[in-house]
Amino acid sequence: MADHDTTPERNELLRLQRLLLPASLPAIGCTQAAAGYVAHNHAFELGGDWYDLIDRPDDKVVAVIGDVVGHGAEQISVMGQLRAAANAFARVCSTPAEILSMLEEFAAELPDADMTTAQVLMLDGSRRIGLASAGHPPPLVVNGDGDVTAVDSGHRAPLSLFGDGADQSFEAGVGDLVVLYTDGVVERPGQVIDKGIDELGAFISEHRSKSVSEIVDATLEHFAGAATDDMALLVLRPVHERSDRYRLQRKQTVAVRIAD
Repeated sequence: MADHDTTPERNELLRLQRLLLPASLPAIGCTQAAAGYVAHNHAFELGGDWYDLIDRPDDKVVAVIGDVVGHGAEQISVMGQLRAAANAFARVCSTPAEILSMLEEFAAELPDADMTTAQVLMLDGSRRIGLASAGHPPPLVVNGDGDVTAVDSGHRAPLSLFGDGADQSFEAGVGDLVVLYTDGVVERPGQVIDKGIDELGAFISEHRSKSVSEIVDATLEHFAGAATDDMALLVLRPVHERSDRYRLQRKQTVAVRIAD
């Protein structure tokens, strides 16, 4: 999205936001991944959307996405703290629900973190993917035939409201796409969010044969024009195998698109 407001204040917020978001994702042998972020084009209305991907020493992969309510420097600061905390919890907690519960306790002590939504996935190389979600839009699974499923992610309240901390799970096969996103991608004035989710699923289904990086770029470009909020998108394609060279690949990274 083009940035028509280039005030020094906005540029500083953009710079801070970019510093707090991951500029790259780890290369993971069992999961192809790409992510992107586009800031809403309005002075000072920069939000606290974030994403992360963590490759654990036990060969499990954790994907996190979240959205801090509101816009401005305070929300960007909260986003950075929550992202760092979630990254740390993801390395030591055994389940998505445990990660989310730890993040919830952290958020409860953090000013301006009320009503933050967050979602955690854990992949272990099987078809079964663990899931915990706090008020966040449902993940999408797009299979090789183009069928789209919005995963039931439960009704747990946003962070700091201390909802039910049970783990859930869903299935995704080799080559399927798993799509995590913030509400800026699917919410439009006067339109129910379910319609936006359906439109997102249909668009990604149409482009499913592309690489995950191409899908992220095409999706953000397509939906940016009508967006009224920041957009964050994380697309995974499980391959369910660690490559023979995985240990050598751990230090490689995948570039992330961060645009204003």
